[in-house]
Amino acid sequence: MPDRKEPLLDMDVGKVASHSTDARTTESRVAPGLSEQKTRTSLVDPAPAAFSRPSGVATNKAASKDVDAAEKRAAAAARLKAAVEAAAKRTGQAVNQETATASDSHRETSSPRPAGAGFSASASASTSSASGYKEPSETASAGQGGGGGFDHPHYLVRREPDQPGGGGGFSPLLWVALVLAVVGLAFGGWQYTRAEKQQQSMLALADRVQELEIRLSETGQDLSEAGTTFREKLEWADSEIRKLWVVAHQRNRPAIAELQEQVKGLEGKLTQAERQAGEAATAARTASERASEAGRNLQTQTEALKKDIAAMGQRLTEVSLTTSTLDQRLRNQDNRNEVTALKRQLEVLEQKVAAGGMPAELQQKLQEQEEILASLEASRSQLVSRVTQLMDQVRELQQAR
Repeated sequence: MPDRKEPLLDMDVGKVASHSTDARTTESRVAPGLSEQKTRTSLVDPAPAAFSRPSGVATNKAASKDVDAAEKRAAAAARLKAAVEAAAKRTGQAVNQETATASDSHRETSSPRPAGAGFSASASASTSSASGYKEPSETASAGQGGGGGFDHPHYLVRREPDQPGGGGGFSPLLWVALVLAVVGLAFGGWQYTRAEKQQQSMLALADRVQELEIRLSETGQDLSEAGTTFREKLEWADSEIRKLWVVAHQRNRPAIAELQEQVKGLEGKLTQAERQAGEAATAARTASERASEAGRNLQTQTEALKKDIAAMGQRLTEVSLTTSTLDQRLRNQDNRNEVTALKRQLEVLEQKVAAGGMPAELQQKLQEQEEILASLEASRSQLVSRVTQLMDQVRELQQAR
């Protein structure tokens, strides 16, 4: 009877399946955490619309980004696990196919196993040839004990490797499947550890988000109270502004109307003043033109007057010379006439005195002659003063010129 062998490959495939189950369980544990994280993030109360959001919202956004990154990593891990499961499934199918092939070939070369055998002979042969272990032989044969044998417990014992040509070995495809299974187990363990770390990180993020929710709720209450206070103050300010508007409107409206009337009156006065200013400017231009013309005429007249004064100066000079000459001549003539008359009278008087005394008539004539001499002297003085005045006037005219 051939030895019974432990199907180690089936056990490794079972380990892969169990690891896939653990990974699926981890994914099921991570997924609720992610959904809970999303729910907590979505339940954060937003700040009131009338106020700015607090600074903790930035931290909440960072936590949301971390959660999204964790979700992406979890999704990648899930896809990788699915790929590992598919590879394990394909490996199991290949192992089953190889086992079936080995079992068919073994049936052709060996006798059938007893009815109570727990494993197939082909699987035992292939497993024993690959692993180097064998099971102890059964104590009862097919002829003993009524032809029905039983299996002993699966004690793995070391046996010598089969001789060449004594049985079939593993194919290269089976070795590749085993390597892939080991790599899948290692990668699954690494993904499991990474998923555990991600779960811990998400739990920490959940605690942080919960703390932020508490802070945001407190901040929301503070903002609500501040909004209520601000609304009350705003209503009070509106009422005061309304009162002030009513008072200002009732008091300022008549003043505004009066000011508008005053402005209209001032505008009329301003128009009249502008018109008067225009007329004054026109009159000033006319007066300026007239003054310019008068200045030109005055200059002409001044020049003519200067010429006349020069001519008069010359004539006055001539007159003064003539007057001086006449005065001298008159004085000389008068003196000569008077001297002649006096000489004659003196001669007559001398004759009369010599003839016999001075009569009364002669004395009267002498007195008259003396008065005439005095009057002549006065007239001569007046004539001299007039000539002197004329000379002074002529001199002044010459200086003014």
